[in-house]
Amino acid sequence: MYKFLFSFILFFSLFCHAQDEEKIKTTPEIVNLTLNGFLEEAQDEDWDDAKGYFLSKNISETQLKDFADVVVKVQSYLKRHAITPVSEGEKLISIPLRQSVIYLHKIEEKWHFTNGTLANISRLHGMADLLNSPEKTLDYFRLQVKAGDYDEAMGCFVPDTGYKYDEKKLSLLGEVVDHLRKSNVVGQFQGKGENVTLITYPIGDRSIALVRQSGDWLITINTRNKINVIYQDYKTTHVRSIFPEELNDTYLIMKNWQWIGVLAIIIIGIIAQWILQFLFKKTVIKRFVHGNNIEVRKPRFASVSIFCISISWYFLTPVLSLDVEGVKTFMNAAILTMIVSAMFILVRGTDIVKNVLLAKAKETDNKVDDVLIPMFHKIIRLAIFIIGLILIASNIGVNVAGLVAGLGIAGMAFALAAKDTVENIFGSVTVLTDKPFEVGDWVVINGVEGTVEQIGLRSTRIRTFYCSQVNVPNSTLIKATVDNYGRRTYRRIKTYLSLTYDTPPEKIEAFCEGVREIIRNHPTTRKDYYHVYLNQFNAASLDVLLYCFIDCDDWAIELRERQRLFMDIMRLATRLEVEFAFPTQTIHMANSEDLHAPVKETSLDNIAVAYESGKKEGMDIISETKNIKGTAFPNSIDYHKGNPYIEPKK
Repeated sequence: MYKFLFSFILFFSLFCHAQDEEKIKTTPEIVNLTLNGFLEEAQDEDWDDAKGYFLSKNISETQLKDFADVVVKVQSYLKRHAITPVSEGEKLISIPLRQSVIYLHKIEEKWHFTNGTLANISRLHGMADLLNSPEKTLDYFRLQVKAGDYDEAMGCFVPDTGYKYDEKKLSLLGEVVDHLRKSNVVGQFQGKGENVTLITYPIGDRSIALVRQSGDWLITINTRNKINVIYQDYKTTHVRSIFPEELNDTYLIMKNWQWIGVLAIIIIGIIAQWILQFLFKKTVIKRFVHGNNIEVRKPRFASVSIFCISISWYFLTPVLSLDVEGVKTFMNAAILTMIVSAMFILVRGTDIVKNVLLAKAKETDNKVDDVLIPMFHKIIRLAIFIIGLILIASNIGVNVAGLVAGLGIAGMAFALAAKDTVENIFGSVTVLTDKPFEVGDWVVINGVEGTVEQIGLRSTRIRTFYCSQVNVPNSTLIKATVDNYGRRTYRRIKTYLSLTYDTPPEKIEAFCEGVREIIRNHPTTRKDYYHVYLNQFNAASLDVLLYCFIDCDDWAIELRERQRLFMDIMRLATRLEVEFAFPTQTIHMANSEDLHAPVKETSLDNIAVAYESGKKEGMDIISETKNIKGTAFPNSIDYHKGNPYIEPKK
């Protein structure tokens, strides 16, 4: 039993030790072990053992010495975490070095440098020496910036863990370094001989500094943090070199050339305004405004002038080489002026667009766009002012996030307080989207009858038939029943033509058929659906149902056509000698012999003759009542001249 436990403990210890060894071999520490082993053999000039670290033994002593220099550089990079080995699997590790790579390959539990690394020693040696002088460092930095490889360009700086570079700043520094190298500016070393650890390149009142670390010359952290200031001094020095010495003298608070620059900025802004105004007149104003007879006054271009000058100040102020605080002040003022002037430009632009769209909308039959255009115009204007105020607040240091949150809470409170107003707005949206009626329609809404005059954000205005104006809140339209008489396809006529009881059946048949013929030939009646029949026996009359429709969309025309139809029916009755009944009571004093009078029989031949007679009389009446001008019916009522469709008898 004890032997078994001892064997198990021994086996478990050996297993854990093997796992520890395997763990060491699979971590980046194996890189340091391999590099240190090779470097020790190279320093002892034991070249045979040094060759054992390569897969191929066909390597010269010169190559081993060059590779030893590379290894020294790689170790320094590893110590300051400038590079990180990468495991490419269980048997391959890559060590990046600038734009090249060193590979380690595991064979029989030992790591060797690959044949590719051997063939690349000369390139690796060149990569290791890229930063061994200030000039090489600056050249390599500007080369990488021009190539857009900002990660590689950051390798020219003193390492700073956690720093996130700004591509724009690196580009600005690359422009300054490019100027230094092209101008052959000589650096100023600090120290002598091997003790030289710092060099500075003057740029105006500033300088670019490089420090020596582990054999490499790296750009200092202080230089990196002051890139904007260095670039500003570079621009100032460059501008100063353009002007004569007399313009570098100071007058009041600025140099003479700076005063000239201020004047140039103003002139550039005015010229830009003239160009923009000219293009605006030749394109937008000429095509849209003048074409719709919309006038644009000259004062409307004042905001454009201010906007152009503000833009010129914003982009050209840095060229004046003022102090940092002065540049910030000028640029902030220019931004605020740009925002305010842009707000007024956009507002004026929305006014022009609204006028153009309204002019187009008047040419269409649809009335909805006449309502939507002013409504959206107001909403867009409000949105422009709100966005402009938010931008202004953000530029003067106000916490916009807190302000927006406050506006959200205030908006909720306002919405609760203005509940009815919000409901009315949603009601107007419902009317405009669902379109239950339009401006000019004859409607009945909750007992209010009249013609729709205007659809607004809060209410809809209806003009009643007794000329009063009723404002119906739009919130009620969401649930209200809307009876739109304006959308009737036809106007119905339903009435009873009461005939006397002594009218013979033949005449009733002739009369009904005559009325039908009048309807069939009437210019505005519906021809595919109508009814004219003896419908009921009333107390004092025989009632003929008249059920038909008039095709018109105006109440005045409906009354006129109804009158014409009724007058034609009266003429038909006169010609057929049919009398209309009225409520009467007749008392008959009958004799005994009258109670057994013979019954009169009606012949079918008489009914057929009555049909043809009724048709003929109906057609004659229609032909006699045609319009004297050849038009059956005018399209609308002329209240001044009257109705000329009845031909006067001569």
